[in-house]
Amino acid sequence: MTLEQRFAPAGNRLVTRSHRQSTRFATAPERRSAVIDQRKAQQLLGETIRDIGILVVVFGPLDAFFQEGRVSTLPLVLIVAAGLLCIALGIMIEAKE
Repeated sequence: MTLEQRFAPAGNRLVTRSHRQSTRFATAPERRSAVIDQRKAQQLLGETIRDIGILVVVFGPLDAFFQEGRVSTLPLVLIVAAGLLCIALGIMIEAKE
C-alpha cells in the first residue's frame, strides 16, 4: 500500500446509523450517574467549609506573625474564632443525616 492510498480522502462515503443506536446514547446509565445525590453533596459542602476553617485558623495567625507592624489582638482573635466556627459548622453539616 502506498502513502497516497493510505492517506487518500475518504470520498463521499455515507455512514448511516439506525434510529435505535442513536437513541441508545441519550438514555445510557452513565448519564444518570452524573447526578450527585444529596447526601454526597452535603458531605462535600461540610468538608469544604471545614477545610476553609482550618486554613483560616492556620494562616490567619501566621500572616499576623509576619506583619511588619504590631497587629492588635482583637482582629486576630476574631479571625481564629471565625475559623473555629467554620470548622464546627463543617463538622455538623457533614455529620447531619
